[in-house]
Amino acid sequence: MKYYIGIDVGGSTLRGVLLGGQSPKILRRIAVPIPPHLPAFNKSLPALARFLAHNRKIHGIGIGLPGAVDIRRALIRRAANIPYLKNWSARRALASLRLPVRAENDSKCLAIAEARYGAGKGYRNVVAVSIGTGIGAGVFIKGKLYRGSHGSAGEIGHTIVDIHRKKTFEKLGAKTAFLKHGNRSSVIGVGIANTINTFDPEIVILGGGGGLSRHVNLKIVRRVAAHHTLRSLRGKTLIVKGKLGESAQAIGAALLFITPKNSSKR
Repeated sequence: MKYYIGIDVGGSTLRGVLLGGQSPKILRRIAVPIPPHLPAFNKSLPALARFLAHNRKIHGIGIGLPGAVDIRRALIRRAANIPYLKNWSARRALASLRLPVRAENDSKCLAIAEARYGAGKGYRNVVAVSIGTGIGAGVFIKGKLYRGSHGSAGEIGHTIVDIHRKKTFEKLGAKTAFLKHGNRSSVIGVGIANTINTFDPEIVILGGGGGLSRHVNLKIVRRVAAHHTLRSLRGKTLIVKGKLGESAQAIGAALLFITPKNSSKR
């Protein structure tokens, strides 16, 4: 059995999982607060990986990162919610472990996990929306992850939902807005409608700490989304919460090393 580690760098929490096998099974998991500064972060990451490994031979470490990610170099170009990670290199930080390291945007990791093994399994056109400290999305089109021309496809948090106040979906629907204004289900519904109108997916999956929260009312999200969706698309896209919980991004990060058995058919 091959073992892989997946780590999700969230806005406030580091989550990690140990996966084993081609059809991945979570063998170990951990969640700790994000360290307040870079030296502590660089020290905690290898320690977290060693805890997850638990004396097993690890074949790779995948990391889900917020913001713009250079997947070729496993480097984060910019992270608005964790400024000290600008130009941070995952491979350099984990070099002491002498293991292959891959990185991807955290919302795309959510989509990989949910599309392959979660709520999106069996669908070819999938959008997974991560709602937490920020808002982003991963998009599968005809069974393949869509990254766009420059790797930034899915940044729906930056779409404008209030033109008069120049407010984005993220500013009005993410964690800070929840804490300040309470339930944001209606705002999320508008953001999902924009997503459906743009991508015409079979299913939209809500994930992340905010998306999975009991404070997000799916009935309201669906009703508002239907109201703002094109009439020709209305009622054709499922809107659900993810099945893999708050570890989904970490699972997707580990899956960067695992090719699905049916990949040739998708």
